[in-house]
Amino acid sequence: MKNTTLLFFVFVIGLTQVNAQSDSIPSKNLFDMSLEELMNVKIEVASKHREKVETAPASVTVYSQYEIQQLGVRTITELLNYVPGFMTSRALFDGNFERITVRGANEKTSESILILIDGVRINNHYRGGTSMINRLIAIENVKQVEIIRGPGSSLYGSNAFLGVINIITNELQTNFSSKVGNLGSVELASNFSKKHKGLLVNGFMKAFSDKGYKYSNITDLNGSNSDTKDPKRGFDLYTGLRYKKLSLKLRHTEREVNDFLPWGFLGNSINSENTGSTSIIVKTEMVSTEKAF
Repeated sequence: MKNTTLLFFVFVIGLTQVNAQSDSIPSKNLFDMSLEELMNVKIEVASKHREKVETAPASVTVYSQYEIQQLGVRTITELLNYVPGFMTSRALFDGNFERITVRGANEKTSESILILIDGVRINNHYRGGTSMINRLIAIENVKQVEIIRGPGSSLYGSNAFLGVINIITNELQTNFSSKVGNLGSVELASNFSKKHKGLLVNGFMKAFSDKGYKYSNITDLNGSNSDTKDPKRGFDLYTGLRYKKLSLKLRHTEREVNDFLPWGFLGNSINSENTGSTSIIVKTEMVSTEKAF
């Protein structure tokens, strides 16, 4: 984690030297859009093809980058609490990750909720869920989030029984943000985009940490009683290359959570969960292949 954080600062320094201008078009608040503009909002999640919301064969909620920023949410799971029928919560004995509940139904690792980033699934291959391996998904590089409020299994398979969330990243923005809050919370995020002739290069990096909440007089499954905290930190790296019909994307995430109650047992200074996910995606207009490890 220390090495990846160092790489983050190197990236930020390079970013400020290379390009201080943003190539992005600011996202517009949906409430400020005309009826005609609203009817022409395009989504992909309902049929895997770009289409208008009104013609999509599913009940879909869409959040633009502007709306996400105005809501003040820090992760995708926080955003889901604003979606009709969706709710995220953390069970005391499940450790430091959140379950996703849809229409009153939930599972321990949210294995019936499919989460996609740019159309590529990020659910893990062990149980099919997304809550543990891909927790605390960043929002700083998000252009649009599309949520099917109901089954999408006919198109996406069994992991989409309760709903589908498609996160579309913004490939055309250059910016840097920093946040400091209570509980020792620190967040640094940076986007980079550069176009040259037919080649587009873009990247996103984020590092965050906090000291966690203090929970008093917690009793675990063994009957032990103690105070505990839930500190966490993480690192994200997304990079992409696109030339005409060919694109290459790399996604790497790391998460570390300590103490608290993983598997229902207290163990301050002993309990530690470290998870990571890396994927490489190569796409063309006609063929798409994915390799994840």
